Amino acid sequence: SGSMMPTLFPGDWVAVDPRPVPFEAGGLVIIDSPFDGEQQLAKRIVGLPGDRVSMKDKIVWRNGQPAGVERVDEERAEDVLAEIDASEND
Repeated sequence: SGSMMPTLFPGDWVAVDPRPVPFEAGGLVIIDSPFDGEQQLAKRIVGLPGDRVSMKDKIVWRNGQPAGVERVDEERAEDVLAEIDASEND
């Protein structure tokens, strides 16, 4: 899909190091698609446990600062209504 543009475009190939590394905000992860078991998806890590993530005016914010996400799909931006609390205390 185009959700990672302009970092990755549909059909791009990515070399992946399979060794485990700590997650960090802004990093990329490769996951198996929940819709198609044969497809893998690249996704950006926006927040970590304890972070507060929100979207205002189509900009993703993490802990009160812009998260540095290059692009937010307009249709998805309209669907986000509330702030997400990734706190481990829940």
